[in-house]
Amino acid sequence: MLLHKFTFIALFIYLASLAATQTVYGAGLEAVRWISLLVFVVFGGLSYFTDDTRFTLQHVNTSLGIYLLLWTSTVIFGQFPLFSAFRLTAHAAVLVGSLLFLPQLVTFSNAPRILTALKMLVATTLLISYIQPARRTVFDTASAFRGIFGNANSFGHICAIGSLLFLHGFITNRRTRWGYVQAALTILSTSLLIRSGARSSAVALIVGILTLSLLYRKLFSRNLLIVWCVGSLILLAALKEQTQINAFLNKHSEFDQLEQPMDRIGASRIPLWAASWEAFTERPIFGWGFGVDKDADMAKWNGQFTSLGFTKRDPVNDFTYTLETGGVIGFFAYFYLLTLLPKMWTTRQRILPLLFHLPPTEQMRVLSALESQQLFMSLALALAAMFELDGTALSAGSFFAVLLWVSLGFCVALRSLLLVDLPRRLTIAHQLYGRAEYLDPYPVFVSES
Repeated sequence: MLLHKFTFIALFIYLASLAATQTVYGAGLEAVRWISLLVFVVFGGLSYFTDDTRFTLQHVNTSLGIYLLLWTSTVIFGQFPLFSAFRLTAHAAVLVGSLLFLPQLVTFSNAPRILTALKMLVATTLLISYIQPARRTVFDTASAFRGIFGNANSFGHICAIGSLLFLHGFITNRRTRWGYVQAALTILSTSLLIRSGARSSAVALIVGILTLSLLYRKLFSRNLLIVWCVGSLILLAALKEQTQINAFLNKHSEFDQLEQPMDRIGASRIPLWAASWEAFTERPIFGWGFGVDKDADMAKWNGQFTSLGFTKRDPVNDFTYTLETGGVIGFFAYFYLLTLLPKMWTTRQRILPLLFHLPPTEQMRVLSALESQQLFMSLALALAAMFELDGTALSAGSFFAVLLWVSLGFCVALRSLLLVDLPRRLTIAHQLYGRAEYLDPYPVFVSES
């Protein structure tokens, strides 16, 4: 169990360092993220190989193996194999840690606590951004608010994640003080999202909320669907008028007089998509190599370990980016692994028959684990949608990319616990005692095809 604790601590430090390095205060933490990733994988591996019992998730292991094998071929036949190998090694470490090692450590008890730790990390970031935002520079657009982050899009992404996390927390704890606190944090994060002007983040939030509404069947009524639709329209309309909103909020600010020579730096992504498509047509099978685009400047690379460097264009769309960096092979590998997401769909109706065989205390644990699984599912789908509009999931140095794979790992673990491990434990308890009162004292070897 001590190894499990060290693994989760290393994971939290890794996520915290990733979030910090995307702010204006994180320049000194560049090395921490790689050290914490290494520690996370080492402790996760030790836990995996020393545990007497563990899940055998054959479909996940097979998908992960095929994914890494296909991307390795793009490294071999890529333009800069050594740099691509560095990038793929870090990405593979994230995936192995998240999808192979992490599912073995998750339990009914620790999943909600980990979710609370993630909420605290996001809440701290948002509160600092609101209370003490970074000083504006001439490189900021006149209308976009970026908090303490390096750009408004990254800040919008963290706001969307916070809105989804806190909205779910309010739904599941409506009549408690913690629920009211999360309601206030939902309002804060959504208002900051509007001020950021990050439309890709707004789309991700809408996808996440829609997923939650579908998973919570009792919430998915005609009236609530109307509320979701109206709320989404209001959000999009507020983003459209976001320039005027920020102008009103900043009318007494000393920074609103700064010239904005780069106001239109992100006005259109179509040229970037076109450039990626053109590069793909030149190397359509294996692409330019994992993490490399056509315009990558390898002359400045001296062998240092980096997550996103020496590329001339931002990966603003994983659809075109995977085509460019991995060709047809990488494109297939990426979306093949993402097909795990719909397979993790778990509704309350599938768990209810099992609850009747459990005492009240165990019912609460199982329901809490189910709510955590559904939130991680919604978060993963929201992030996957966001990466089709901005950023990439192929970076081990991006908080949002790593959070996607970690969320998928928790989805895998909790679904297996709920639909495979729990029924098996109930069967054993009934055979031994004629009743199902205990879950943890009877570990079993679980196999899921």
